[in-house]
Amino acid sequence: MKRLIIFLFVAVGFAPLGVSAQKKEKVETASQVLRAEASTKCTRLEIGKVESMPAPKYPSEARSAKIGGAVDVTVWIDETGRVTEVKTIDGPRALHGVTVEAALKARFAPTLCDNRPARITGVLSYSFIPLAPNERYFVARNIDDFKDVSKESPYYEAILDLTENYRITFGYGDRNFYPDLPMPLGDFAHSLRLTLDLLRKQAAIAKVDPANVYRPMNPRRVTIEDRFEFADPNAAYVESIKILVRDHQVSLFDEKNEFKGRDVIRRGELISIWKGVFGDDAIPVNFEEKDTENRVLSRGEFALFLQESMRVLTYKLLPVSE
Repeated sequence: MKRLIIFLFVAVGFAPLGVSAQKKEKVETASQVLRAEASTKCTRLEIGKVESMPAPKYPSEARSAKIGGAVDVTVWIDETGRVTEVKTIDGPRALHGVTVEAALKARFAPTLCDNRPARITGVLSYSFIPLAPNERYFVARNIDDFKDVSKESPYYEAILDLTENYRITFGYGDRNFYPDLPMPLGDFAHSLRLTLDLLRKQAAIAKVDPANVYRPMNPRRVTIEDRFEFADPNAAYVESIKILVRDHQVSLFDEKNEFKGRDVIRRGELISIWKGVFGDDAIPVNFEEKDTENRVLSRGEFALFLQESMRVLTYKLLPVSE
């Protein structure tokens, strides 16, 4: 039997249950093949597409405690496309049981190696986000304002810098930052808005043309008068999305004029947007690692990214000597 090693990436973003739980909860699913390697030579490889990807049920205890993050499950997929076994699982332990249960229900079209069905192993990644999209943001003035950021955190210095030197980082109404949770697209949009607001003010003080620092990114010429579609019209990030369009000519709407703020942002997507607005030189070198573009970004990792990028962006604000 030909044995293939296939790496699949399947991301599932979860919104928390609200008062009208079944109506408000929405699960976004997407899949992408990262790479494939065959232990035996395969002249023609046809990777089976995802046919069914049930969403795990968010454990109420974990959601209440705001336990979330990415859970990666390595599974065996047989010749018919059925998941037959879970090999390994990584991520918050409180989420292991429901993730395994969901992964075993996933179904794929058969993968063909030279027109013959083949058994494969895949890595399925699920992202749990327990923060409601309509929770208000909390802008800290001091690192100690965040209850969950300790000096032992690998993100402490970045969050400290962004909080006390730039004032562009934020948490939630419970005064927690949640550095290990996946970064929702809505949170990213709010952070981008705060960054652009700050840079525009600093450019005015330094008497530097803002065009030296950032540029519009609105290829479809979306305007504030256009009809916008938000998955969560009362979400905390909605006002920031409008300000991005109105004040900075930056649009994060898709081709249908929709913005899905619950979706998690991946490294490749972040880098693409950041380059579009700030240019190639504003991307930290260590964030362009090979084969990481589809990794889900955590809020803490984004803080590291933003800290490094701000060093370049604020340097551009220095007056040019004659």
